[in-house]
Amino acid sequence: GYATEAGARARDYAFEHLGLNEVFSLILPTNRRSQAVATRLGFELTGTRVLDFWPDRPHGVWRLGRDAWRTATRAGS
Repeated sequence: GYATEAGARARDYAFEHLGLNEVFSLILPTNRRSQAVATRLGFELTGTRVLDFWPDRPHGVWRLGRDAWRTATRAGS
């Protein structure tokens, strides 16, 4: 869908053009669809974080490193 396509473009831009070594996404634990998109893009859940602007709703921290990105893009994600 559009979310996966847009996420893949943003992910690739972060690594290819910005030269980042890792990318993070903050997703609410109840947002299963966004978690599924993150998983398809190669992200892994690494923990939770309480955000200052939304202290009553901890978010999952999803991470993708450059090496995992290379593997994911070779696999066609």
